[in-house]
Amino acid sequence: MSSRICYHKNLPLSGFVSRSEFLWYSARPIDLSRMRRWQKLMIVALTIIAIGATGFAQWWTLHERKVEEVRRVEVREQLGKFIEEGQSLQFAIASKINEPVPEERVRTWEKLTEGFLQTGAFIRRSI
Repeated sequence: MSSRICYHKNLPLSGFVSRSEFLWYSARPIDLSRMRRWQKLMIVALTIIAIGATGFAQWWTLHERKVEEVRRVEVREQLGKFIEEGQSLQFAIASKINEPVPEERVRTWEKLTEGFLQTGAFIRRSI
């Protein structure tokens, strides 16, 4: 078993590397037997950190999706409650034509609904 690995030393930091440059740099091996112990430990430690960071990023993405889904369900339920209450008010007003309109109940419903809509809590757009 060989104690050599490939690395990408001296790659330009421009973000663009031609295929031939990539192949040329990646073909240059490192002799692990000539490395100091702390260098080998640093490679292992950084590899473990990179793997951990990748795992955490995936967990965080899934966590954020769950939080967003819970928020959407809550908003949907709240909007449904406003619609249900509004329809019951309409039915109460329509069924009792000769009685006065329950203005206090209508104003309370109106303030709650407008307050919820003005907060914009139900709007979430990603740019």
